Amino acid sequence: MAPLDSSKVCGPAAAASDTGLSAPAGAPAATVAADSGAGLPVAGEVPEPEAPPSPRPFGVGESLKFSIQYGPIKAGTAVLSIEGVEQVGDRECLRLVSTAQSHALFSPFYKVRDKIVSLVDVQHLLTRRTRKALSEKDYRLEQTIEWDQEQGKLTYHDGTVLDVVPGERDVLGAFYYVRTLPLEVGASIPVPAHDNKKSYSLIIQVVGEETIDTPLGRFECLVLEPKLQSEGLFRRSGSLKVWITRDQERLPVMMQSSVKVGAITAILIEMRRGNRNEPTFGLNVN
Repeated sequence: MAPLDSSKVCGPAAAASDTGLSAPAGAPAATVAADSGAGLPVAGEVPEPEAPPSPRPFGVGESLKFSIQYGPIKAGTAVLSIEGVEQVGDRECLRLVSTAQSHALFSPFYKVRDKIVSLVDVQHLLTRRTRKALSEKDYRLEQTIEWDQEQGKLTYHDGTVLDVVPGERDVLGAFYYVRTLPLEVGASIPVPAHDNKKSYSLIIQVVGEETIDTPLGRFECLVLEPKLQSEGLFRRSGSLKVWITRDQERLPVMMQSSVKVGAITAILIEMRRGNRNEPTFGLNVN
């Protein structure tokens, strides 16, 4: 679900990796096993994709803030937001933003300042451009990727050109796309995903139902277990779970990623709903 690439718990989307926040030094994260790409469609002839179901469970202006905890320690915050609509070529795209930062008391041990931007077209929610600015302790990454879905290619800022299979998305974009799907307990949904110059068969398993108490109240949720591997949002995983509401909004209210020593949890603490009924076309974000 989770900021979780930057949206890091879960992600948020954004533990959806975690939460983008890593465990403190000395607490190694469990490794996530992801598919190497077996079973994915072959790039080349890219058919016109079907648009996700409508109405969408989210809209421009949605903002979800998570508290990230490492056991009893409040490690930081993560925010998943839909800032507006931005033009990429001839496509109008939702601007999805995932940020994560460590708290002042936690930063001396593991300072995190991450931001991930995913531009997905408003019609199909296919990734058109991604930007990462990750700063985690001694690790730094600045990265821009241009996605040409029609030609089945993507280009990294360093000039690397790779194939894109039909329906492939970045991890943050995939998180929002999954929220549009008709999820049922027992379902196992494959979503082609790409991150860090690798393609994965991301599998979303709906493993159960559960009632979750949060600072914003009690929610009836579906429990998802994404199987993926990426940086930032949804990064490490041991065991990764995302709780999303069973209503039409499909809100991620909690994400949890286990590590060898304890668990990293992101829980929703603030929320601003977007306008699900307002047309997104014609809006611009500079």
